[in-house]
Amino acid sequence: MVEGSKRREVTTREWQEFKPRTVRAVKAFGEGREEMLSCQLELSFEPGALITGVRPASWLEGTWLEGTLEGRVGLVPEDRVEYLPALSDSD
Repeated sequence: MVEGSKRREVTTREWQEFKPRTVRAVKAFGEGREEMLSCQLELSFEPGALITGVRPASWLEGTWLEGTLEGRVGLVPEDRVEYLPALSDSD
């Protein structure tokens, strides 16, 4: 966990109503940590990776997100990604 990060409280109802988003990695994460990542829930990625179905990981302290990358579901640190514009119903 990132020291000094604030917990983001999201109620169950808010989480259920939160529309999953797509994010793009702006910084690498998990490089050189393969042994650690294999037994944890964190995703490893390079800059430019698209992570889909992203929602806040409200059950964790800090600014973690849950998402899917190449068929793997896991945790993503929010400070390593940027949100892509949400598509509206009219798009």
